[in-house]
Amino acid sequence: MGDSGPLPAPIQCVPFVRELSGVNIHGDAYTWWDQAADQGYDRGQTPRQNAVLVLAKSDRLSLGHVAMVRRIDGPRRIEVTHANWGMDEYTRRLVHDSMPVIDVSPNNDWSQVEFFNEQSGVFGQPYTAQGFIYPKTAPPV
Repeated sequence: MGDSGPLPAPIQCVPFVRELSGVNIHGDAYTWWDQAADQGYDRGQTPRQNAVLVLAKSDRLSLGHVAMVRRIDGPRRIEVTHANWGMDEYTRRLVHDSMPVIDVSPNNDWSQVEFFNEQSGVFGQPYTAQGFIYPKTAPPV
């Protein structure tokens, strides 16, 4: 069978989550937290359905990351939908729907989270979370 050609570019997390959540913020994911405050969005450390989880900029996430909370599974477990997540050419091109995320912060405040790695079947390394941005209205999708 022949090669079908190059893969399309990954779907970036920012435009994907902006459209899905209705949180109308632009720019790199790590800038969303401060922009949300400037634009009058409520923010907090408690997950809510349809809220946007914002991950801080780091060595592993040079532009940060955003994901939308799809479901609350318990006080320290949620499911998110997001794009451009993974460590290889294949996984970065997928939309990950209802991916488990756990709060691993020592104070139970969602400041450190781990995402489930479907390939290995375990939760990955911790990421620093800035918190949750709450949409002003119900999401359009």
